Amino acid sequence: MQPTKRGQIAKFHTPNQDEDSEQLYLVLEIIEDGDRTRAKMRALHTGYSFPWISVVYAKDLMIDSIVTKQLARYLEVLDIEAGFDKSALSQWDIYCIQSLKGLDL
Repeated sequence: MQPTKRGQIAKFHTPNQDEDSEQLYLVLEIIEDGDRTRAKMRALHTGYSFPWISVVYAKDLMIDSIVTKQLARYLEVLDIEAGFDKSALSQWDIYCIQSLKGLDL
């Protein structure tokens, strides 16, 4: 199933030979355009401080529903825990959490 909304975790269903087939991407925006719907996404776990943003056809992606559900639960737990120590998180993690709070995953 292709991504349909912001905040979902996706990966390419048929990556190129030189690409990591397990690379995950955070969907930042869905751009509706008939049969050419595109997804603006950011690669996760790249090792870069500010990973690049890519725009690809949504039909080339598939949702990783397990990781998306895990992320939703992680955000719920962060809200529940009163004394959470944010110093263990990177700036990128904090940015992702702040941008994803309140989204319907």
